[in-house]
Amino acid sequence: MYLRNLMSMDTEEMIRAQPMDAVVLIGGCDKTVPAQLMGAASAGLPAIQLVTGSMLTGSHRGERVGACTDCRRYWGRYRAEEIDSAEIADVNNQLVASVGTCSVMGTASTMACVAEALGMMVSGGASAPR
Repeated sequence: MYLRNLMSMDTEEMIRAQPMDAVVLIGGCDKTVPAQLMGAASAGLPAIQLVTGSMLTGSHRGERVGACTDCRRYWGRYRAEEIDSAEIADVNNQLVASVGTCSVMGTASTMACVAEALGMMVSGGASAPR
């Protein structure tokens, strides 16, 4: 909650500091979307939210990877010296397999749906096809 409040205040101040009539907010995670919307509301300018969309999942040795739990699991194995630096590099290349935000259809996607339901996004923007 603290981080979201800081991002909200930062967004508000950046909007107020510029000579703009409206603002397009570009974010994508479960922290940036609500923080940007709160900051824009406080700044009192018309705003629209665009989300970056969820990234694709990757594959490592036939296993689907991309979630934070995969990252923590593989880095734990690396620190325990169960896998070497070449394998962790391969995993890293697959954990972020495309552009976008979190590859898990979780809270980031929920925040996009909420922003759309509030009328703060272009219709259909929260669930754009991949």
